[in-house]
Amino acid sequence: SYCSVLKLSPLPMGSGQQRKRPFDQVLVFLFKQTTPERRRALIIEDTPQGIFALLYLVQMGQFPFVVIVNNLALPLGRLLFAHCMYPVLAPMAANLLVEQCDPDAVASIECRRRLAGEFLEAAGRGG
Repeated sequence: SYCSVLKLSPLPMGSGQQRKRPFDQVLVFLFKQTTPERRRALIIEDTPQGIFALLYLVQMGQFPFVVIVNNLALPLGRLLFAHCMYPVLAPMAANLLVEQCDPDAVASIECRRRLAGEFLEAAGRGG
């Protein structure tokens, strides 16, 4: 549901927009790392890497610390962070992302949302 907000163009700095604080930039960055799309990409990228790391560990009979951390612990930690922090970061980042956008584009999104709701209501009533 945040995809449409992420695709909006930011306002030029001379248009009255206040400067972003460094924390706001970090918050938006972290939010983008926790989206469901990013979690799917993490799974697609890291699963084969983890499987091959496990095969390597079994084949070698040793458990090198570097292989365990880089190929198993870090990917699992990133996925766990993304899964747990998305509900926390999403509301805070959404407000920041909307503030960065052109007011006409935001109004257009709200208009589309309202029209979609009316269409679904009409479809639910059978006409």
